[in-house]
Amino acid sequence: MTEREWLACTNSVRMIQFLGRPSRERKMALFCVACCRRVEGLLTDLRGVQVVRILELFADGDATREELTAAERAASSAAAELERSSSRCSGHA
Repeated sequence: MTEREWLACTNSVRMIQFLGRPSRERKMALFCVACCRRVEGLLTDLRGVQVVRILELFADGDATREELTAAERAASSAAAELERSSSRCSGHA
């Protein structure tokens, strides 16, 4: 599968089959990035967008594991904040 085919592919099963063994960390990371890009418009906090960007950079060797970890923590904090505010709004504190 070429990069162009990968970017245009809408068949997640085919994409996962192309990845092969889970030990191919770069390909799996880029698959995760591709999945996130499809729903990026639903990300309401920039920390979610940022972690996707950093994961892509990491997969290409342009970000360190420490940068990725920091972005993951920030995105997790954003998700926790959203969950807490959602609970307060629905009265389930």
